[in-house]
Amino acid sequence: MHCPKCGAPRTADDEFCTNCGRLLRKHSPVVGQPSGGEKIQRAPRRATLPLFAILAVVAVSAGLFAAYYIGRGGRVGSNAQSDLRQASPGSATVAKQVSRPWKEPQSQPGQPKQTTPVGAPSHLSTREREHQRQAMIDLRAIATSCQSYAVDNNHFPAVGRFDGGSLHWVDATRLSKFLVPDYIRQVPVTDPWGHEYRYALGADERSFALLCTGSDGILDQESLPSTFRETRCFENDLIWVTDTFRQLPKGPQHFCKQHHNVLGQAVAGENDS
Repeated sequence: MHCPKCGAPRTADDEFCTNCGRLLRKHSPVVGQPSGGEKIQRAPRRATLPLFAILAVVAVSAGLFAAYYIGRGGRVGSNAQSDLRQASPGSATVAKQVSRPWKEPQSQPGQPKQTTPVGAPSHLSTREREHQRQAMIDLRAIATSCQSYAVDNNHFPAVGRFDGGSLHWVDATRLSKFLVPDYIRQVPVTDPWGHEYRYALGADERSFALLCTGSDGILDQESLPSTFRETRCFENDLIWVTDTFRQLPKGPQHFCKQHHNVLGQAVAGENDS
């Protein structure tokens, strides 16, 4: 065989003339088909669920869960009601009393009103304990300002007196003109129960005493305790002498006085002070 252009010899398999480069036969490969004749292996398509089908499955599942828990709650409620119906009359009465909010017992005609009942609910004891803590904070703040005043003036604020066992208390309001604003921004005047703090100056003006009358507002003693004492009653006084507490609550606290009359005087009960 020869090239039709230049006449150079060629073979049947030649695609171009080796002499002039003329295209001897046309070649049109199949698009997407490898030259070796091998077919392209396409990966099979994965079956996918439409979006609305997925949302429908989620909605049905949520409805089933909700129905289960609602039904379970109804069964629990019915079981609890049946248990209450089967309870004895005495236990039902106790449960009814516990569920009611605490109310102050009504006093009998002719008897004084009871303001701090024995066996009062625990939340009252917690409140009274917080009042005691706040009163201790107030007394310490007043005492610190009095000590700072004494550093500059060589004596404590000259109001009120106590000489030996005799005490003459004045309200803490009288301290304001000595201590405010140089030594304290504001003197705590009343305790958390609404009673006024009290102050007394020693005869030598180098000692002083501060007092909180406790929850009942009643002065427990006319003289200062000679040694440190711990109290167990919410009604007991809190006492600070010069640089430390002389009497303060320690341990569990209780309502020791059963009730008081309108004048604030102890009527009945016990006091371990």
